[in-house]
Amino acid sequence: MGLDNYFVVPNNDDANLEKYRTRRETELKLKSTNTPSELDYLDFKHHKAVYEGKRTINMVGGMFSGDGNDGSFRGKYYSELCDALLKDAPSVSRYFLYKNHFDFELIEAYSCMKKHHDLLLKDSKYWHEFKKESIAEGYYIGDYTIDDALDFLAMLEYFCSLDDICLIASH
Repeated sequence: MGLDNYFVVPNNDDANLEKYRTRRETELKLKSTNTPSELDYLDFKHHKAVYEGKRTINMVGGMFSGDGNDGSFRGKYYSELCDALLKDAPSVSRYFLYKNHFDFELIEAYSCMKKHHDLLLKDSKYWHEFKKESIAEGYYIGDYTIDDALDFLAMLEYFCSLDDICLIASH
């Protein structure tokens, strides 16, 4: 099987939200880069978070995931692109999409990617330069398009704006 990713929010009852926020605060204090993969003790809503951003996105989906609009996408497809966009982030390791992440980790990751997002929106030539440089550094992003990058970044930007959200990676 492959990797699908889901944006989820904790069930909105007080006790569960408190458990979520306590765990998140503990992770934040530890500055852990290896978020525990086990979030089973938390109760998540039965549905994924829904994308309601400004840009219409159409991402690659998997057998169990969707096109980004329903809060899920084919993480295996976007993994190299995500890692290339994060290559300048000192505290982020490769294979970012293969781990579960709390909202503060998503926000930190997006803040590192934002410069690329802004440059891609301003200048389409930047994409070709970025791809050439990333490929030379060992990132296999030759098949990605500028739309792949912009859709991924728009989705991440939107979900970073929500409170109490996790990115769950299912292997």
